[in-house]
Amino acid sequence: MKIKRFQASDVRQAIKEVRDVLGPDAVILSNTRVDGGVEIVAATDYDEAEFRRSSQPVFHDKQQSTTVEINPTIESNRQMPPPQPNQNIWSQEPTLVQMRKEISSLKEMLHSQLSDLAWKDMKYNHSPTQAQLLQRHLQMGVQVELAKTLASQANDSDDLETAWRHSLGSLANQIDIQQDDIINAGGIYALVGPTGVGKTTTVAKIAARCALKHGAKNVALI
Repeated sequence: MKIKRFQASDVRQAIKEVRDVLGPDAVILSNTRVDGGVEIVAATDYDEAEFRRSSQPVFHDKQQSTTVEINPTIESNRQMPPPQPNQNIWSQEPTLVQMRKEISSLKEMLHSQLSDLAWKDMKYNHSPTQAQLLQRHLQMGVQVELAKTLASQANDSDDLETAWRHSLGSLANQIDIQQDDIINAGGIYALVGPTGVGKTTTVAKIAARCALKHGAKNVALI
């Protein structure tokens, strides 16, 4: 694995240098604020598959050459120990844990800087109402480009709260939803989404309603 240190005036320039030197597959190991800008440590030739292979236990087949007489009564009463979960030691390795924290921190920093740029652009080049709508969408976690599109659709003649309701309506109309009544129709469904959006709560509610209508024996969660 090749590791290299980059310094630049801002994160965007530093990441550009990382891509120019190490390529698009480079992995960010750390980012630190220094005098005059930021410092990013990046690596390439990171073989994740090798880490996964190394974390798997190695089994050796051995034939027992000694004959042992087993008492069936004693053997049947013996309790086998419960299987131990296969723990991936690499997932708890301090360097990788720190790496994940640094990458998460870098993503948050990039999102914050992009949000600031979008806010300044909207503030100086658009109406105050549109600028405040953009800020509200960004605080909700809406993607920067989508937030700018929604804010730019606002009518300058509307007050802020009216424009906000219309903007939320436009956002809701862009969300694809399942039109079928899955409670009555039944079937197999998968819930997909990032952590914390309510997948577990939603699937629990759906399962409870399906159990009431079709019976608990006809409902399964995987």
